[in-house]
Amino acid sequence: PMTFGLFRPKILIPAAAASWSQKQRQVVLLHELAHIDRWDYLTNLVEQLAVAVYWCNPLVWIGVRQLRIQREQACDDCVLREGTSQVDYATHLLEIVKALPYVRRVERRAVAMANHRELKKRLQYIVTHKIPRHSVQSNVAVYSGIFSVAAILMLGMVHFEGKPDLGNTSDWESPPPKVLSQDGMILGLTSQNPQVKRKSAWMLGQQIDARAVEPLINLLKDDNCGVRAMSAWALGEIGDQRAASQLISTIEDRDAYVREMAIESIGKLKVEHAVPALEEMLADPAVNIRLITLQALNEIGNPAAMKALKVALDDTSAEVRETAVCMLGSSGQNDKDEILRNALNDPDANVRWLATKKLSDIYERHSVYYFVNALSDHSPVVRKKAVEALAKTKDVRAISPLRNSLQDEDPDVRQAAVRALDQMKSPDNT
Repeated sequence: PMTFGLFRPKILIPAAAASWSQKQRQVVLLHELAHIDRWDYLTNLVEQLAVAVYWCNPLVWIGVRQLRIQREQACDDCVLREGTSQVDYATHLLEIVKALPYVRRVERRAVAMANHRELKKRLQYIVTHKIPRHSVQSNVAVYSGIFSVAAILMLGMVHFEGKPDLGNTSDWESPPPKVLSQDGMILGLTSQNPQVKRKSAWMLGQQIDARAVEPLINLLKDDNCGVRAMSAWALGEIGDQRAASQLISTIEDRDAYVREMAIESIGKLKVEHAVPALEEMLADPAVNIRLITLQALNEIGNPAAMKALKVALDDTSAEVRETAVCMLGSSGQNDKDEILRNALNDPDANVRWLATKKLSDIYERHSVYYFVNALSDHSPVVRKKAVEALAKTKDVRAISPLRNSLQDEDPDVRQAAVRALDQMKSPDNT
C-alpha cells in the first residue's frame, strides 16, 4: 500500500487486498489517509531533492532515513488514535507486509506503508511505546516542517575539510565531482583524514564489498571514535564472519556509540559464541546499549540467550523489561511461560499487560483466565485493555467478570465494559 501524488493524491493498494479482512483494509486506509493529511508526499520530494544535491554527504542520508522512520511512526500513531489497539494493529501490519513481495527503493516514487527493512523496529515501537492521543496543531506542524527542511539543507552544507593524501588518484578530485570507485573507497580507509575514513566506511557498507573487510577490521582500533563506529556498522552491513572476533572485542570500547554499532553488527552476523560477552553488556550503564544487546541476542537466537532475557526482566528500566517480555513471547523456549508469569507482578503497567497478552497467545484456550486476572490489576490502563481483550474472545465465561467491571472505580474501564458486553451480544447484558 502506498500514497502517490501531491495535489490529487491517490492511494494504491495491491491486488492481494481483495483477501484482506475488513479491519486490515480499514487500518491501511487510515494509515494512507494520514500520509495525505500530513502532506508526506511533498516531504518525500524534499527528501529526494536533498539527497540528489548532497548525495556525497552521509549525514544527509542518515537524516533522511530518520525522517522516513518518524513519518511512518506518526501515521501509525494516527491509526492508533482512531481506536485500533496496538497489538491488533501490529498483527495486521505484520500479516500485510509478510504477504507482499519485497520492493526495493519504492519510497523514491511514492510514500510506501509496507517497508520490510524497518518492519521489526516499527512493530516494536507500535507495541511498546505510549502513543500520544492528541494530534499536532497546524502551526506546530508548519514550523516543524520548515525546521526539518532547514536542518537537511544545513546538513548538506557540512563538508569534509582538506584534501585527503591519496597520491594521484582522481577519485577524490573536485571539481568536477565523480562517483568514487570501490577501489577508491578502500584506498580512502588508509587516509590520515578521519572524515575521509568515515565517508569511505559508510560507502563501503552501502556497497557491501567483501574486499573491505580486513581494512575495516583494522579501523576498529582507530584513534577516532567516529571512524571506529562507522567501521563497526559497515562490517555488519557487509555480513562477513571474519569480523566476528574483532567485533566482540569492540563491544568493550570506551565510547558508547562504538559499542552500540558493534553489538548491532554482531546481531546481524548472528555470532553465537558472542552470547557470553553480550550477557555482560546487559549491565552497561547506558539503557540504549542494553536494548541493542537484547535485540542482538534475539537475532542470534541461541538458547543461551534465555538467561539474558531473565536478567533483563530485573532491569531498572521499564523499556528494557518491556523489550524482554516481547522477545520472550516470540521465542520458542519451554520455560518462557514461567518467566512471563513472574512478569505479571512487574511494577510497570505496560510490562504487566504485555506479559498477560503473551501468555494468552501461548495458551489460547486459557486466554480468558489471564484476561480476567488482569481485571484486578491496580492500573486502570491494564484493566481497560483486559476488558477490551475479553470482548474479542466472545467467550461466555467473560460475561460475569465484565458485569463486575461495570462497578470499576475508573470511568474509562466502566465505559469499556459497557461496549464489551454489547459486543458479546448476551441476551441479558444490561
